[in-house]
Amino acid sequence: MILEVAEQGASLQIKEAKRVAFVKIYIPRGLFLKYNIEGKELVEIPWYDLERVLKRSKGSDILILKKENKSVLEVTFEGAAIRTFKLPLLSPQKAPE
Repeated sequence: MILEVAEQGASLQIKEAKRVAFVKIYIPRGLFLKYNIEGKELVEIPWYDLERVLKRSKGSDILILKKENKSVLEVTFEGAAIRTFKLPLLSPQKAPE
């Protein structure tokens, strides 16, 4: 999964494992409660890792994504409790068009 974050908003690009389907989702900046970024950032996250972490969230949780360094994405859920997970990042490749 490729996450592209820019000042205007964020987009997710996911290819299905057998490369039969491709999904692209764009979320404008205004839909976030808080959105801090300068410039443009492209990160690639193993979908199976992110999916495993997202299943641990509750519907009322606030999701916080923070790039800790070049190789780690910190995923935090804030709700009744605060839970933080660290996911490895893959080497960024060119985003599919």
